[in-house]
Amino acid sequence: MAGGTVNPTNLFVPEEDSCDPLYRHALVLGFGLRLLEIESGTRFPPTDDDIDPEHEEKGALPYLTLQRALSELEGKGQVEDDYLKIAKACLGFHATLKQKRFCDVDPSIRELVAIHNIVFSPLLQLLAQKFRGAAADLLELEAGIRNMRLKKAESCTLMKPPPRPPAMKMAAPEAPRLPDSDYGCENVIGDLQSTSLLEANFCIDKRDNNVQSVVQLSTTGLEVNAELWVRDNDIKKPNAQPQTEGGTMAYEASERSYDNWWQRLDTLNGLLRARSVEKDTSYNHQKVKIAVLDTGISPKHPYADEMAEETLNLIFKAFETPEVYVARVFRNEEADLNTPEHVVKAIEWAQQKKVDIIVMALGFPRSDESIESAINTAAAEHILFFAAAGNWGGQYKVAFPARLDNVICFFSTTPENKNLSSINPPHNHRKAHNFAILGEEIKVPTVSGQPVRSIRGTSISCAIAAGVAGSLLDFSRQPICRDDHRLRNLKRRREMSAVFEELSKDSRDGKYDCVAPWKLLEGTQGNPDRESKRRKICDTLSRAVENCQ
Repeated sequence: MAGGTVNPTNLFVPEEDSCDPLYRHALVLGFGLRLLEIESGTRFPPTDDDIDPEHEEKGALPYLTLQRALSELEGKGQVEDDYLKIAKACLGFHATLKQKRFCDVDPSIRELVAIHNIVFSPLLQLLAQKFRGAAADLLELEAGIRNMRLKKAESCTLMKPPPRPPAMKMAAPEAPRLPDSDYGCENVIGDLQSTSLLEANFCIDKRDNNVQSVVQLSTTGLEVNAELWVRDNDIKKPNAQPQTEGGTMAYEASERSYDNWWQRLDTLNGLLRARSVEKDTSYNHQKVKIAVLDTGISPKHPYADEMAEETLNLIFKAFETPEVYVARVFRNEEADLNTPEHVVKAIEWAQQKKVDIIVMALGFPRSDESIESAINTAAAEHILFFAAAGNWGGQYKVAFPARLDNVICFFSTTPENKNLSSINPPHNHRKAHNFAILGEEIKVPTVSGQPVRSIRGTSISCAIAAGVAGSLLDFSRQPICRDDHRLRNLKRRREMSAVFEELSKDSRDGKYDCVAPWKLLEGTQGNPDRESKRRKICDTLSRAVENCQ
């Protein structure tokens, strides 16, 4: 095989020569093939079909092998579309180099820049979305390699690989101004930055004069509706609110390890989360959608940015792969007379997005008929509502709308799964359940890049509970559970409450039902293989739902 080397896969690879681009091109093709094999769990060894008749002496060509693998996997549901897209980028790498955006780059680094832009960056950001814990290490390693190998690019200003912001930091740059006469508002939201985003598509929505803009984040499904002003924690009407430190429902918590709590949840999620071979096309088109009525993302309000980021971080920490939509219903830290109207609009907007879960990390001391009506209408369409109980201890009753029948209310627990009595309001004696979940000593980074701090509050618990519910919904839609007709109703409040009741058995603290999600692991230890464990979890969920029917 003149001009090439023999390798274990019998693929033709030119002699390694730093001056010969063919070697690097072959490696990129091989990288795409390995990615497909890892994700599908299927080997694609070279065959006679991968030999170019005009160049038989070269043996099987990696280009043809990768092309065949893509052809066999597309539309089968074995590999997610995002991974297929990256493999296609590897297949078209040679043609991509001829695009104008790369032609302007210094030839000595052109191939490296192209590889980073069309292969490595999309893959790393995809992994950052799916495996957030490990992603930081990958991003740091990749950034170090890039900086080391692209020193020659310092004089090239056209096409350096873009810098990556810290994981899950969603800071918005200064917003451009638009004429008030065109849109009836001062600002539009600029592009958002996050390690989980490949790109942000920006568009203007002219539905009415109150609408500022819509920013669609294409890879996460996250959409920020700037028409709706949001704030985290307790919604308050003027002159009628409990006072909390700093006007928020987040309290500084003392330093104490809560790693065990998350480790146990991670163990459960490792079984709930579907691997590539455990998915099919139907599952890939049924992503769980979560809407958050929270502080949103605003270039004008650093406080709002920080509180929204905390809520999003916790949802993603409990459930890695939802589509998340964020609506803002507060102009600042205080409610006004228009706030209920904004909340109603947010709920209706979430309905239009066909979400599965609406998280209301907020609460009013007093009821509001318009909000209650909007919740009842959405709940009739089997949308789950999660709301914070309130953080005012024994001074006030459970907040509205958490006290409504169609809302799953959450109180807070310590990492030891005990009632967090210092902030929880009295239990709601009118409800059959008073669920509580971790809400203390939650460690979060700040938007400003300051050291990690600890927070607590029922709004925190509400976000975590919604993430757990999303993970369970996702599991119920996987092929292993699809034939169980009971789990098709898990989107309904009564059925999801029955599951939380199962997860809080034997862990009540006073009148509070303290949820321990990892109780689903009980009985799985005797099962030797992954599929048996997953079937056991499916059976446990099914029995819990059956008991409420």
